[in-house]
Amino acid sequence: MSERKRTTSVNSLVDKPLIEDKAFLEQVDEIFRGLKIEQQLIKLRRERGYSQSQFARLLGVSQPLIAKMEAAALPNIELKKLVRIVTALNGSLKLEIVPEAAKKKSPQRNGRRPSRVLKAA
Repeated sequence: MSERKRTTSVNSLVDKPLIEDKAFLEQVDEIFRGLKIEQQLIKLRRERGYSQSQFARLLGVSQPLIAKMEAAALPNIELKKLVRIVTALNGSLKLEIVPEAAKKKSPQRNGRRPSRVLKAA
């Protein structure tokens, strides 16, 4: 009898512990709004000379869907869909993960300092 491997989605790993943290969710929403993705897409679409209807036909979606996307009425756009949209406009998507400056803490384990701290060469 073969043993089935249990798979876990990334969403369940990320969402489950944080879903109840209201302050965290508000911070995520604020960061997402600050990206101004919809304004950048509108600008690129217009620079390429597409109307919403023309662009919708290019993507194989309806014009109202493009209007909703540009009005930020689709807050949970998937990254893969965003790449598809930007690629259709002959643009590129730059996604960068930048660590925030954190307060320097001394390394501790179970309330005790480690006996040795290893540093990368």
